[in-house]
Amino acid sequence: MLNIQKRNNYHYLTIFFILFCMQSCYAQNDKIKTFFEAEKSRNYQDCIKQSGVNAIKQINENQEVIKLMTNGCKSRGTIFDNFIDGAMTLLSSSKDKGGDFIIFNWKVYSPYIPAPTVTMFQTDKVNVVEFTYYDEENNKYDSILRRKIYEEKEEKFKSEFLYIKTNLSGEILEENLSRYSRNDYYIIKRIGGKLFFYTLINGNVKQVQQ
Repeated sequence: MLNIQKRNNYHYLTIFFILFCMQSCYAQNDKIKTFFEAEKSRNYQDCIKQSGVNAIKQINENQEVIKLMTNGCKSRGTIFDNFIDGAMTLLSSSKDKGGDFIIFNWKVYSPYIPAPTVTMFQTDKVNVVEFTYYDEENNKYDSILRRKIYEEKEEKFKSEFLYIKTNLSGEILEENLSRYSRNDYYIIKRIGGKLFFYTLINGNVKQVQQ
C-alpha cells in the first residue's frame, strides 16, 4: 500500500513539474514575442516619421503615393517576423529547456532587400535560423527567400558575433569591426531563468525593460 502511495506521489510530482515547465516556456515565449512586436511597432513609427508621410497626407490627395510609402514602412517589419520565427524554432528544438542561453538576431544590411536576417542561438553550441536570398548550390543570389536551419560550426558569423559581444561588454571596438555597426542587432539573454533584452543600433547598446 505504501509503495502504491509513493508511486502516486511521484506521478503527481512529475505531472506538476511538466505543467510548470510548460507554463514557464509559454511565459518566456510570450515575453520574446512581445519584445519583437514592440520593436516592430517602434520601427514602423520611426519609418513613418522619417518618411514625412503624415505631412504629405495634409497636402497631397494622391492616395496611391501615400499607400506606397506606408506599405514600404510596413515591409520593414518583416525582419521582426523572421526573428520571432527563428527564436521560437531554436527554443523549441533546444533540449535544455531551463538552461542559460543567448539569442543574437540581426538584419543583414541592404537598402534594397529588407527581409534577410540571422538568428543565432548560443548554449554549449551555436544553432542558426537564416533567411537569405543566397543560393548556395548555384553560388548566386536570386529572388527566392530561403529559410535555413543549421548548426554553426564554421564561424560564418564570427565578425558579427565579436562586434555584438564587444559592445555588450563595453570593451574598445577593434577598427576592423566598426563596419558591422550598419546592422541592427537584437539580443536576448536568459541567465538564471531570467530574460534580459537588448538592442544594438548604430553602435549604441540599450537594455529594453519588459
